[in-house]
Amino acid sequence: MHRRWGKIDKDFCSKNKNFDISKIPDIYDCIKYDLQHNQHTLQFELAEELYTLAKYLADIVIPQVCIPYDFFRIQIFLRNGLFHWYESFKESDSAKN
Repeated sequence: MHRRWGKIDKDFCSKNKNFDISKIPDIYDCIKYDLQHNQHTLQFELAEELYTLAKYLADIVIPQVCIPYDFFRIQIFLRNGLFHWYESFKESDSAKN
């Protein structure tokens, strides 16, 4: 547990105090897991506050991380729809000739 949190700390905050917000979901997952399964060994007085703040931040960050994937799905849907429309158009056009 200590090693996991050390890695998250190192990955989340660089030495020049820049933060990698893509690690917020990891922080949320870890604190949630530790509160559920390791509460007896968790020696952090502000763990519940960290959980609450991480959840609020994750609610903002996670949808932004998922947008490229959703955009990709929309592109596939549109491409497939246009492809079928184009094929139907070609078939109806060739039937006319």
